[in-house]
Formats: sequence, structure tokens, C-alpha cells
Amino acid sequence: MNLRNFDIVRYDGNMATGLTDGKDVVWHDMEEPPFRLGGLAFHVPGKTLRRLPEVPAGAIPEAVDMLAWHTSGANLGFRTDSQLICLRVKLECSKVMDHMTAIGSAGFDLYMGAPERRIFCASTRFPANDAEYAVKLLSLPVGGMREFLLDFPLYSNVKSLEIGLRPGAEIEAPSPWRSSKRVVVYGTSITQGGCASRPGMCMTNILSRRWNMEFVNLGFSGSGKGEPEVIELVASVSDPALFILDYEVNAGAKGFRETLPGAVDIIRRRHPHVPVALLTPMHLCRELYVEQRAAEFEEVCSVMRDEAARRRASGDANVYYINGTADDPDWHEFMVDGVHLTDLGFYRQAELIAPQLEKLL
Repeated sequence: MNLRNFDIVRYDGNMATGLTDGKDVVWHDMEEPPFRLGGLAFHVPGKTLRRLPEVPAGAIPEAVDMLAWHTSGANLGFRTDSQLICLRVKLECSKVMDHMTAIGSAGFDLYMGAPERRIFCASTRFPANDAEYAVKLLSLPVGGMREFLLDFPLYSNVKSLEIGLRPGAEIEAPSPWRSSKRVVVYGTSITQGGCASRPGMCMTNILSRRWNMEFVNLGFSGSGKGEPEVIELVASVSDPALFILDYEVNAGAKGFRETLPGAVDIIRRRHPHVPVALLTPMHLCRELYVEQRAAEFEEVCSVMRDEAARRRASGDANVYYINGTADDPDWHEFMVDGVHLTDLGFYRQAELIAPQLEKLL
């Protein structure tokens, strides 16, 4: 037996990719009405998707500038009676990481149903590292008008996306968001979605479905450090319902203490009354065996509590300390590598903070 040439698809057809030639569908561009592109507060129609506005070189840290092209938090809403849904995708590049699935970093997933009844039904299956692919995403036995929500890749930039539907299929706008206002989340790789197995399991996407609200994901992997020039862009998101700041893991205890008051000041200058939630980080596994990290964790929680209390004492009652730290005895099982979350970790985090944040909306 030659295991070097082992092909799992030969024994398990469920392991096959979903590639298609797309000959039996009509292709529709993602920006074609009545499709609704959400989660991108600064998108200019007709241009490549980006989470921040384009700025001159050097205006913001290079890493943030590069990561802003990743489409974490973007989504596409629509209704159709097509029994078949395909996707044709072009990415700038697709680089699979060792600790995250190709679907999570460079793929899409699809939910079906009205906002209060959305269920996961499919994800893109394509050869890892392919920057261009066409896949059959969903094939249904009977027709009928249904609503869909498509989540975009967490760690890739999308140059173009087309949705393939049966010829003659009707397309309608999706159900409206619960509010015209957006929830803005600034943070780290965990905010961006590392390392969810598929895009819909990123915490911001979980909460967006739960509340039927548009979320703007401004998590920048390794690079959420609270720089004033970045916070100015975060604060420039229009129509915010809530700001969530969750960047301590990248800034470190010292950097967080130094930047947090200024970050809140910047938001307050633009939005004097919008709630600001200071979200404690999830535990990291090294807290169990590195005393310094355990001490840093307690320090940053104290910084958040003190900042919220100081603001409230000075008359700003809309700055809140939010406990985002799971106290489950098995919390160390929530991570892929001791830092980045599994789907279970994201789900538990969302379940923990949702009741606290919903009061602020």
C-alpha cells in the first residue's frame, strides 16, 4: 500500500471540493441591485472591497493598511427563488495558514432564512491556496423564494464576486437590518476572526445574526494597538450605534494603559453620546503557567474598570466595562494555539457578552 498517493475523496465523497464550470447559471455581480453589501462602512461602489478608507502611504501603520483589504465582517444579503446558488470568486491572493481553515481565511459561508430563523447551510469548497475559484454552493430540491446571507473571507481580500443563479431566477432585496445604525468593533486578530473554521463563526458575525444588525469589523491581526491615527478612522464610521474596544492583547498592558483614554477621547469628539464598551479580553492559555501574563490580565481589567468609572464620575455615563472573559472551567479548550479562538471559543464569547451589550443598544 502506497500511502503517499492516498486520496481521501476516493473513499469519502463528502471530502470533495465543490468546483463547477458554471455553465448552467447566470452570473450576477455582488454590487448589482438588489443585492445588499454590508459590513463595509467605507466601501466605494465599483472599487475593491476595503474595511478602511484608502489613505496616503505612511498615514497609518503598514500592517493596518494591508489588513484593511481583508473582508472580515463583510456580507451579502439577498432573496431568490433559484434552486441553485454558485459563487465565482477572485482574490488578490489566498494563503492558507497552518492553524486556520482555507474556508475561514479565504472562503465564504451561506445562511438561509429570515433574520429570526437563519440557519447555516453551506460553505465554499475549493482547493487550498487557489486565488480564483468557482463553486456550487447550494443545490435545493424545490424552488421557492428564500432569503440568504453570505459571509465573506476573514483573512483575504476579494477582488470580485459573482453569484450564479438559475436562468430566469427572481432576485429581491433582503429583510432590512433591525436598525440603520452600525456596531463598530476595533481590536486584534481575535476580532478579525482568527481562527474560526468558517466566516460565520467569527464573533462579530455571530452577534450580527443574533441581533440582525450591521457590524463593522475593524480587527487587525497583530496590529490593534490603539494608535490615534487609526482610532480617528474607527471613529469616522457613520451612524454608529455602539463602539466596542477590544485591543489589549496587541497593545500590551502598558500600551493599553497609555492609549485607552486618548482612544475614548477621539471617539467622544465625534460621537459625544454613543455608547463605548471596553471589552475585557479572553483568557490566554499562558496565564495558566506564566505569572506575568496573569498579572497583565488583571492589570488591563483594572484599567478598563477605572477608565469607565472615571468617565462616569465626570458625567459621561455611556462608557461601560464589559466582562468578555469566560469563566468556564474548560476555557483553555477554546483556543487553537493558546491564543486564537476555535468556533466554540467564539460562540461562548458571543453568548457571554451579548446580554451585556444588548442593554447598550
